[in-house]
Amino acid sequence: MTRFMKLFLSFAVVSCHYGLAQELQVSYTTELQSDFKQGNNWVNLLRLDFTHSLGKHTTLQAATISTARTRPESLADDFQTFSNIEEENHPLALATLGVQQQFGHSSLFFGIRNLNEDYFTSPVTSLFTNSSCGIFPTLSADYQIANYPVASVGLHYELQFTRWSLQTSVYNGKGYYRFSGKENVFRFCPQSDGILSIISLNYQQHGSNYHVGFALHSGMYMDYEEGTPKKTKKKGEK
Repeated sequence: MTRFMKLFLSFAVVSCHYGLAQELQVSYTTELQSDFKQGNNWVNLLRLDFTHSLGKHTTLQAATISTARTRPESLADDFQTFSNIEEENHPLALATLGVQQQFGHSSLFFGIRNLNEDYFTSPVTSLFTNSSCGIFPTLSADYQIANYPVASVGLHYELQFTRWSLQTSVYNGKGYYRFSGKENVFRFCPQSDGILSIISLNYQQHGSNYHVGFALHSGMYMDYEEGTPKKTKKKGEK
């Protein structure tokens, strides 16, 4: 049995306020990995968050994530990988970029967004402390959705009360991180990428969080397959 060691460090958030109209936050997470056999790996995650008030109940939200690692391949030969923050080197990939409007207990966001910003999160899972393919272990394994570290165009609605909350969203069915070409994060193409709709009902009591949700994806990306016919010498199979 191969033994693994992971040293996890998270640095405090730095906030800068400018007349209560805008806020900048910087957070940095790093991991030092070793399997005591093949080598070491140094994994880094840098996140920048920026909010700016556009009115009494309207805010502009933007966040970027930058990932870097010293080893091109993962230490663990596992589908879920050794670490949940470990990804290929992506500088300044968008996590959020859009406008949020507040309506009493409700809020509506439109723009670029990552599913990990909202769904099935808690103080324990917010830093990806357990390896499970991200916050969405099943959905992200079956579909190329806007799961860390990629994002996509979406519409997100929340209804918040003291203990109960309701979240629902509609996203482009495939997530991206580039800023140009056919894989740019601003792409919205339901015909080829499909559409992801998701809803979650959440309850908080005595420090515990309870979530129940439903997701519907239209498209041909089940198990990362594009649904193209597979041809043989004798006949073609769909």
